[in-house]
Amino acid sequence: MTGKSTHAPYLFELMQRLGVDPSRRSIAQSELTFLTALNQCRNCKSKEQCRAWLDQAPMSFAFAPGFCPNKDLLFEMQFDQGEPPLLGGALEPDPPQ
Repeated sequence: MTGKSTHAPYLFELMQRLGVDPSRRSIAQSELTFLTALNQCRNCKSKEQCRAWLDQAPMSFAFAPGFCPNKDLLFEMQFDQGEPPLLGGALEPDPPQ
């Protein structure tokens, strides 16, 4: 066993709760960006603080916490993802009359 932490990174939970869909690829969600974020999460010194924050945070939120080393990358992923797809067209505007 290595000296590295065995805690699972919380990146995937953060992405889900921020509304970042990894299947919606964009320039900011390139493989290199994602691998950088994953590596930063694995090496983060704030895992306990992150877990406590996630346990108390709502199921969705707009921004990653300030202590997160990935806050800028996650924001970039959110921004470059664009608007979420409409669910079944339920929110589409009424056609002009």
